Amino acid sequence: NDYEASIKVASTVEAYPKYKENRPGLPQPIRLAIPQAQKLTESVGMKTIMMEQEEADDIIGTLTKKCIMSNDEIQVKIMSPDKDFYQLIGPKLSIL
Repeated sequence: NDYEASIKVASTVEAYPKYKENRPGLPQPIRLAIPQAQKLTESVGMKTIMMEQEEADDIIGTLTKKCIMSNDEIQVKIMSPDKDFYQLIGPKLSIL
């Protein structure tokens, strides 16, 4: 959609072209679960964003930074087991 197209993601793959060189592709069970997860989140009023060739953590990190920089009142909470998000922790962001 237009919103997704307007996001310039701080891309790991772009910064480090060999980032995915020796990584296996997305496991089939996860690939099959994505449409179901998208339907579930949208059914409770949550927006989903999917961008080809971008890492989910890069998208989340970029959107988090934009939210925090654009609104002094916002508090962001990320629920993820990905320890890479720990580098984002600060007064306006916590990891659940």
